[in-house]
Amino acid sequence: MLTGQAANPAETDQTSTERIVLIRHGATDWTEAGLLQGHADRALSTAGVQAVRALKPMVKDLASAHVVTSDLRRCTRTATLLGLTPAVTASCWREIDPGKWTGEAVVERHEQLDAWQRGRLVPPAGEARPDFSARIGRALDALLSLNKSTVVLVAHGQVIREIVCRLCAIAPHGLGLPDLASASVVDPVAGTLLSYAATPTLITGYPPSVAVQGAA
Repeated sequence: MLTGQAANPAETDQTSTERIVLIRHGATDWTEAGLLQGHADRALSTAGVQAVRALKPMVKDLASAHVVTSDLRRCTRTATLLGLTPAVTASCWREIDPGKWTGEAVVERHEQLDAWQRGRLVPPAGEARPDFSARIGRALDALLSLNKSTVVLVAHGQVIREIVCRLCAIAPHGLGLPDLASASVVDPVAGTLLSYAATPTLITGYPPSVAVQGAA
């Protein structure tokens, strides 16, 4: 189990939020093609819809939780398919923006993407890594200030990793991106990662029910 001190004790000590369940959206045609997606508003693919539906039994007890999502279709549709409605949608939870690299193949930008993630360059018209981190930090602080016992966030891979690293004091490059259509659970006060990237077929060392039980 990965543990650590909360990255922002002043905020987490004041919140009564016990669990944050982080769900990554299902696949789109662009993720299947290995294209940089960012703020592009692509719909879930057929396979993406199927994977999200398969995830539903793992989150079936979260209907009463406070649900928020990125405003992009791949996230709002994921929430709907999981029965996580009504949900508050907001643009602050969008993926990091690759600017003019949007739609390009990931493999063709491999070295540049690594430098971007480490804050060494910014794509043309794109979002700098420190700006992205600050955006997610502000949104997370606002979410925790609501003091909801259980919060569900349906968002993007980079967003979920940023939140987990912040709350659990994990180095940004010490954690891979969560799988598409997966669920992670964090205790924000203890700074403990209870489950990461759990899917119906990949539980990453945790019991299949941990996402549901950890968020009860």
